[in-house]
Amino acid sequence: MLFDKKKHHMDLKQADATLQNVFKACHIPPNTTSFDRLALRRRLNTRIYNRLLIITALLLLLTFILPLAVSPATPFFKRGGTSEVVLVSDTLSGDVLKLTLSGNGILYSEAYQETASGITEPPLSYNEKTGVISFSYYGTETNIYIPLENAPTFHLWLSPR
Repeated sequence: MLFDKKKHHMDLKQADATLQNVFKACHIPPNTTSFDRLALRRRLNTRIYNRLLIITALLLLLTFILPLAVSPATPFFKRGGTSEVVLVSDTLSGDVLKLTLSGNGILYSEAYQETASGITEPPLSYNEKTGVISFSYYGTETNIYIPLENAPTFHLWLSPR
């Protein structure tokens, strides 16, 4: 119905006569609306129907494409915003744990540790140039959190042997 490929060839007067004969054979009162008007109405209804189908298809396509336009595209195409941090070394001297980190965007001043007993404290010292950060070591299970710029927090879990 969207694109009628069949071409029907019949004169409008002949089509009107055929329609009147069908009504007469079925014992239905004759048609009072001219066949020209019926054909024109069909063409107009078909045009509206075709346009509504095209508009519906465009709205459906827009429904699938719009979330891509609204959401930020950087997570899909660019991974440069995330910082990659690597724990280079760790040393324990007495009650001080020294961690050497490498990477960009490390926020040393906002780092902290939480022990199993509930103690939360900032680092004892840190040096951003060398990447060394020092924490008190209690010999118990400890979580160390080091925030990063534009990335999730770097989390270390220490467990005594």
